[in-house]
Amino acid sequence: NEIVWYYYNKYSRGLRCLPRSHDTILFYAKNPLRAGRLNALRLPRERPARQLVRENVGGVLKNARGADGRLRYREVADQKLADVWAIPQLQPASAHWSGFPTQKHHDLLARILELCTREGDLVADFFAGSGTLPVVAQAMGRRWIACDSAPLAIHVARKRLLSPPGGAPLAWSRACVSSVAIASPMASRASSIAFMPMKPFHDGPRRCNT
Repeated sequence: NEIVWYYYNKYSRGLRCLPRSHDTILFYAKNPLRAGRLNALRLPRERPARQLVRENVGGVLKNARGADGRLRYREVADQKLADVWAIPQLQPASAHWSGFPTQKHHDLLARILELCTREGDLVADFFAGSGTLPVVAQAMGRRWIACDSAPLAIHVARKRLLSPPGGAPLAWSRACVSSVAIASPMASRASSIAFMPMKPFHDGPRRCNT
């Protein structure tokens, strides 16, 4: 799949081109046959919609009819998640704002994890930047690995993990401090933020790189 992240709140001063209001997210697997199924997600509609009732007749979906022969309808208040996601850009007024130039909205990462993983799964971000993935993954009960080669990224991500929005550091954040391993970029050219050794809730955890 090719997912379009549509952000409707980005200001643009461009005069020679149309304002950019989307990014493209590629969803793929090394072996599509073993990738597993996505979690079924449904989003609320702005207003209920009237839809035809469909029924399976001999393996074919057909419009359902009542005893009087008329088509049957239903009202639905939600819809299946499609490949265009309307999620705003993070703004400086947000409590999650870190000032890191490539920071993504936490709701975007939360939707990716909700779609592709289950509680207890292991996820990895090898270009962690501001650390949005480990922050969101921890809040959603996923195990995580996060790495970055930039010392500034390590500093910002570590700060966010130790001081989550909304109050004092959580108990898991204090535990995270002892597992932080920051390697010298001059020596290894890679700095590892942390690994959270949470016990999986099921066998064979799936992995989702973001």
